[in-house]
Amino acid sequence: MRHRLPAYALGGVLLVAGAAALAQAEAERRLDAAIERLRAALPPEMRLEIGGRQVDPVTGRATLSGVVLTDGKGRLEVPELRLADVTETRLGRAEALRVTLRTPEGGTGEVARLLVAGLPVPVEGKSLNLQNITLDALEVEAARIQDPAQGAVSLERLTLRELRPDGVASAAASGFAFRGTQQDPQEARLGRIELEAVTLPVDNADFAPQKFRAGRILIQGAQLRDPTDGVTLGLREASLRDWTPGNAMTLALQGLQVAAPATGYGQIEMSLGRLDVSGVDAAGTVDAVIGGLQVPDPMAGTPQRLSLEGLDARWDGQPVFALGRLLSEASLENGVARGSMAAEGLRIIPPRGYADWLEMLGYQEIAGGLEIRGSVPREGGRMEIAPIRVSWDQAATLGIEAQVDGAPPAPEAGTAMDPAETAMQFAAAQLAGLSLSLRDHGLLGRVLTVQARQQRMPEARLREQWAQMALAMPMPGSPPPGRRGAAPQAKGAPQAAQDPMAPIRQAVASFIRQPGTLEITVRPPKPVAFGEISAMGGDPAQAIARLGISVVAR
Repeated sequence: MRHRLPAYALGGVLLVAGAAALAQAEAERRLDAAIERLRAALPPEMRLEIGGRQVDPVTGRATLSGVVLTDGKGRLEVPELRLADVTETRLGRAEALRVTLRTPEGGTGEVARLLVAGLPVPVEGKSLNLQNITLDALEVEAARIQDPAQGAVSLERLTLRELRPDGVASAAASGFAFRGTQQDPQEARLGRIELEAVTLPVDNADFAPQKFRAGRILIQGAQLRDPTDGVTLGLREASLRDWTPGNAMTLALQGLQVAAPATGYGQIEMSLGRLDVSGVDAAGTVDAVIGGLQVPDPMAGTPQRLSLEGLDARWDGQPVFALGRLLSEASLENGVARGSMAAEGLRIIPPRGYADWLEMLGYQEIAGGLEIRGSVPREGGRMEIAPIRVSWDQAATLGIEAQVDGAPPAPEAGTAMDPAETAMQFAAAQLAGLSLSLRDHGLLGRVLTVQARQQRMPEARLREQWAQMALAMPMPGSPPPGRRGAAPQAKGAPQAAQDPMAPIRQAVASFIRQPGTLEITVRPPKPVAFGEISAMGGDPAQAIARLGISVVAR
């Protein structure tokens, strides 16, 4: 038995050597077949040359050297190309090192490392179509491209996973920069961008926004500058999540700055400290708007919120607009839709020469705030608006509250919109109540002061003239009080009965004489349809009685 062991050992060695030779031959056959298919898939003007190769018979991995791809005067060189998991129909992994590029137009480029995984090899007779390409992974490190006609592009790192023609499963890029030529000196920079589950659908070669989907997008340190057109854009960070139908999207922007020329009006600059949006089915809303359909309802338990802070605008370096904070919220709970909006720190500063009337009144700007609140059942019913409040610092505050019965139900989400039908439904709604208050904080006094100065008369005298004018306000359909030809008043008849406008005139006159708060109330004994109100202009007495109008100065 002992003398047979060397024979068995020799047989084993020969068997392993034979298997290795067969494995290497099979690996090389697959590699050759893949290379030939790639060659056949290239356009006729392109040529692929390979200087040398080494194939590992155990793993099937191959290393190609001196790989050159030429296209007329264009040339791409890969000193070292590592291949793995190669079949006749698929390139499992290809890693190119120290890639250099020369374009037919004289451009140059280099890439320290390029990795491609999961590249399908076109079937025989089919060409390689980059627009429909799919990849399991793509990695790029330290890429630089210089084109004399387009400019220079650099990229520190790029990684893609599951790339397909209409999107990508995940991606990240950092250190992107673009610099144009002297003739077109545009500049762009991007510190970092991250993508997850992003779909960028193209329909007939055009981007289809209604089909855009995104699980997550993060952008940091974005800058764009076009000196020729005077446009600059800067963004510190932007984050978007859940742009998918049926999900509540969240959006956050920080440090947005925009500058651009306004034709004939100089340079406009705008900056935004922060913007947050949450709770909105953004994808479903865009789908509905583009399709002319009813947008999705707010999700139960998830209010739709918008928060904006630090919005400023300048015109040729001069501040013209500012908004300290804006808050908006909408919700649908227990069948009732509620909405609110509040603006704080609102300032409008007209440029010099565009607001003489404002400066004449002693104001340098319009500063104040805005508040709106309301509710309505989704299935229709009473709409409550309480309040709408507009304030102008050191001038006046306007407040409005209203109740409307018979507000139409909101169409179901996704149904076709009919604006004409909606307008008819609102015309049939009924006004149940309305109150309007105007509180003076000095505006009326400033107007009187300016008018008195222009007319060269005492302010008190002008104020009384205005009060007398209010007492003589004409009433549609009848002559004003005291006018010749007016119908004589019956003896002993109450003044309000003889002139239903008298209390209104007296309240306005009292407000002019001593500015405070002027309150106008509409309380009809029975709700009145909006379509009927316009027909009451010819009979003021009937309108005042049916609408229950009263005016009080406090």
